[in-house]
Amino acid sequence: MSDIAGSKLCVLLETFSSKEMSKFVDFIASPYYNKNQVFVDIVRVMEKVHPNFSKIKKEKLELVTKSKNLNNDMSALYKLAEQYLITVHTENRPHLKQYIKVSELNMRISGKSIQKHFKETKKQIDESKIKSNEELLFDFLADVEIDKGYNKDTSLPYSEVLQDKSYSLDAFYVFNKLQIYIEMSVRERLISAKYKKTFFDEIRAFIENRPNEFSKYPSLHLYLRLIDLFTEEFTREEFNVFLNSIKENIDVSPRSEITNFIQHSINHCIKKVNNGEDYIQELFNIMKFQVDNDFLVVNSFVHDRSYKNIIEVAIRAKEFIWAEKFLDSYIQYIPSEDKSMIYNYNQANILFAQGDYKGAQRNLTFVNFKDVFYQLAYRSLQIKIYLETKDTLSVESSVKNFKSYLKREDSLAEIQKNSYTSFLKYILKLSRIFDKRVHYSREELTVKVSELSKEIESEKQLADKKWLIKQINLSLH
Repeated sequence: MSDIAGSKLCVLLETFSSKEMSKFVDFIASPYYNKNQVFVDIVRVMEKVHPNFSKIKKEKLELVTKSKNLNNDMSALYKLAEQYLITVHTENRPHLKQYIKVSELNMRISGKSIQKHFKETKKQIDESKIKSNEELLFDFLADVEIDKGYNKDTSLPYSEVLQDKSYSLDAFYVFNKLQIYIEMSVRERLISAKYKKTFFDEIRAFIENRPNEFSKYPSLHLYLRLIDLFTEEFTREEFNVFLNSIKENIDVSPRSEITNFIQHSINHCIKKVNNGEDYIQELFNIMKFQVDNDFLVVNSFVHDRSYKNIIEVAIRAKEFIWAEKFLDSYIQYIPSEDKSMIYNYNQANILFAQGDYKGAQRNLTFVNFKDVFYQLAYRSLQIKIYLETKDTLSVESSVKNFKSYLKREDSLAEIQKNSYTSFLKYILKLSRIFDKRVHYSREELTVKVSELSKEIESEKQLADKKWLIKQINLSLH
């Protein structure tokens, strides 16, 4: 390994895309930022091996660039890389760029000269139908600058700006307080934390008592409904109203907020399903909305687990045609080296749900995951196929192998091990009932099935519980 690859500079530059690296070289070559030719030579050499800096040794880099103290030069380049990121960040955020410009000009000029820039700034922000949190901040900061300009020259037409500044601060504050309240509620669930939630009742009343003032911020009312969503009293009808509100406001809300509302809606439905309630159709509807309106793909990427989860929900909702279409359309966004195996596993899962056990088995022939998450799913599906086809010998063998895997896989959480260990226990019991059912009378079979059904129903940690119950019911026929 190269002795420069672990340096702060190289670790940072590894995160750069090829295009960013090329622009960074131009940045370093600019005499405004740097007049040291050695720095230019160093980054040009590094660009040739980017992002694999282990290809070049420190001694060679020193020799080629004629650096007299490479450590110091790379430290200086790291600081320039930070400056480059600040420049890129500013260039990519027009509101921030405009605010910095008007703030600087406001300190230097006054009167009609600065008035033109105030108008440009407010127009840029007001072009959004609905402001994002970032735009709300710059809306307030712009009003602060305009008020400064008015205080210097009261002939400017900004006598109402103090009131505007108050309104824009209200909007920014209310948005952030609601977002913080929601994040506190989420963390309290996830990590058993406890937070002091201040001013929530006052903020709710403040918003609800000013319908005209906050009419251009529909997200505020969605936030209030989202907070209600965290309560146990939130009904199915209320959830569907909330979901319809998201759909109605999709064109007038920032993408980040709609994405956030969708994810919280998905989590709500998953919680309901895990509590034993029939929320599969609602869960499918929100996932379908997420996919159909292009809120799933981020930077040409879809996580393979999200891909699998969406297909499984579609299967449980019996939306097989939609699941197959999604399977084919979105596999291109999975960056994993296991892409073909991920495709084959999920296709096998769809075929299995449709009763095509031979087709499912055929697809699993091409599957051999290292990933633990998919290993569990693959092994479970394989066993379910054997049980459905009454191949009890293969069930016994696969269960034995699965148990060994659970024992040696240290990365698995205890709850996962317990869930799948219980699943395997009941698979074996079911398999043995299938094997011996011809030797039981109808009454004996009914008693054994009833006893097993009660055992399964009482289990707290059990994978594929509903499927197992379905198999028990089928064993009587």
